[in-house]
Amino acid sequence: MRQNSSARNHKGIIAAAASALLLLSAFSLGGPAAETRISSGYDSFIDRYTVLENDTTESLNEYYLNMVNRYSGKISGVGANFRNSLKFGNQTVDERFRVSLDSGSPGSLQVGIETDFFLKHFREGSDYSFSNDYRQLNTGLKIGKRFSEKLRIRSRSRFELVDYDEHTDFDYDYHYIDTGIECDAGSILENGFRLAASLGTRQAPDTTELNYRRTILEGSAYLGGWDGAGIDLSVSADRRDYNGGSRPSSWLIISYSKISLIRGDKPGFSIIFDGESYMYDYTDQLYFDTHFIRGGMEFTIPAWKNSRFSFQPRYARLLCDQLEEERYSEYSLMASYDFMYGNGYWFSLSYEPGYRQYQLEDIYSNFTFSRVSLMGSVSVYRSFSVDLFLMHDPEKHTRRGDDFSITLISASLSASF
Repeated sequence: MRQNSSARNHKGIIAAAASALLLLSAFSLGGPAAETRISSGYDSFIDRYTVLENDTTESLNEYYLNMVNRYSGKISGVGANFRNSLKFGNQTVDERFRVSLDSGSPGSLQVGIETDFFLKHFREGSDYSFSNDYRQLNTGLKIGKRFSEKLRIRSRSRFELVDYDEHTDFDYDYHYIDTGIECDAGSILENGFRLAASLGTRQAPDTTELNYRRTILEGSAYLGGWDGAGIDLSVSADRRDYNGGSRPSSWLIISYSKISLIRGDKPGFSIIFDGESYMYDYTDQLYFDTHFIRGGMEFTIPAWKNSRFSFQPRYARLLCDQLEEERYSEYSLMASYDFMYGNGYWFSLSYEPGYRQYQLEDIYSNFTFSRVSLMGSVSVYRSFSVDLFLMHDPEKHTRRGDDFSITLISASLSASF
């Protein structure tokens, strides 16, 4: 049994924080707004693959009841929000408590703090292959000031603590902290810019090889106001410097750009590019540089009131200098339909057929895919609503033994009062 002083300290900190949050929730709020939401739902994960020419299906099904209580009001002039969620299912039990406090006004210094405590418990005999109870504590602090109508500067700090019942190769206790600064300038509707930078560090007492220092740089811009034309740009760089030699330090670069021409309820056109690159200080068979790039042209056609169709032919490539068998090209066509009718009901349906071709059919085989997703919500009677999410992603390979599919289903019936 591992019960070193660091682990015991983690449990003590989490328990103390949870007690403090529960005490805060007992305060009487001045003029509070309260809401209770009760829901009953079903979540399913279905995994299909082939083993020795035999089709195999693994599934995980969970039925649950969930109760959420929200309270908001004032404590000595400070805005306060409390949220508690208890989800009880046949597989797991989840408890989450969140409290946030905000003070200040747009013309003065604004301060906000948010704390989130989460507990995950796997029930005896659950179908999860790797069940490991854990507790997690997240706290964030933001301090900002608006210097003018178009300029705001804010600092953000974040602390995260995770404590598992058992230490495994995949589950280990750690604490993470970072702090940084961000600047927003301009207008959301015309020309807007955002720059952010932060420094962080993660410590895993029982797995010191995975301790790292982190640097995050982010930038985004929106250029618009040209008779329906606009340009969206964003890029982020995430640097992780690991202390040990079990894995190399790395950069993760993510970029996105979109040039669009949309005029009211008329047909619109957009060109979209995005990319993701992993770059390591040194490479081996487990860690090697990859560059994913994708481009597409989206055509948007307004249909009936509050609805639209969109079509997007897309082309993607994965580049890898070290391993030829990792490289591939992917062709697809994404079609979607979105509809929204106030708070009464909305849904979004998308279908993406495509083909992935590897440069060298060795480890992987070429395949066709047909990705389908459906999301929606319907108010059936007063405060009752039905929510549905469905995702199905089948792959048909040139080698039958590589055939694979994932299906996710989530449905719930909720009532608010």
